[in-house]
Amino acid sequence: MSGPAVHKTLVYYCGDTIMIDVTCVDRAGRPIQLVDVDLLWLLDDPDGNNVVQATSEPGGGIQIADANAGKIQITVDKTVTSNFVPGFYQDQLKLTTLQGNRSTQLVGLLEFKPSLSNVSPQRLDIGEPTLIPIPAVFPLGAPVLEVQAPDVTLPDLTEN
Repeated sequence: MSGPAVHKTLVYYCGDTIMIDVTCVDRAGRPIQLVDVDLLWLLDDPDGNNVVQATSEPGGGIQIADANAGKIQITVDKTVTSNFVPGFYQDQLKLTTLQGNRSTQLVGLLEFKPSLSNVSPQRLDIGEPTLIPIPAVFPLGAPVLEVQAPDVTLPDLTEN
């Protein structure tokens, strides 16, 4: 494998917690054993400003799920993504070994869409309603319904 893997565009909504599962591999495509390594995941907003830096330090946002298989999970809390503006964000995952060798494991795009819970409905002022008469047109041979009221005598309720 030459260079970092490019992942497909991931789609999320502003205000959601995101979780990204990644398998770190060497140039031959074999999983890297994640012992004595530092991981850094960067996320830049549509303007190129860094908005997230997750690390493999305890509580840093990157959890090693299976060290022998090279599997990690990157998590960004909803309190962070709730401040995102909709658009395309770029990410990059870097792995640094104990010897200081660094490799970019992964790059790609994340699309953040607006959350419907954050959108306030807009009231349209269209003025007074206008009634438009529409003539009833029945084709020849259309069935005709005849309705008859039943013969019922209702009591007079005005008498006390």
